[in-house]
Amino acid sequence: MPLEAMQQVVSPAEGIVTYHARLGDTVRTGDVIATVVNPLGGSVAIEASTDGLLFARHDQPYAWPGKVIGKVAGKTPLPERSGKLLTD
Repeated sequence: MPLEAMQQVVSPAEGIVTYHARLGDTVRTGDVIATVVNPLGGSVAIEASTDGLLFARHDQPYAWPGKVIGKVAGKTPLPERSGKLLTD
């Protein structure tokens, strides 16, 4: 699978991560991979932006904006994946 097709699942918010998909699960675009729950109130669902295999999840239960919390290996190149792909 091409590196250009790997989605880095990024947390948009600060909070505790609860995963809805397990390692090795096949996900489809729009599937909820995880929810970030703010202990002070509110939560945000994080969806897959590509069809593929969830092959990595972060082992820390806490996330912050911009934190990579998982990776999905897809087949279709993603527009945001360009440049030096082995360094991110």
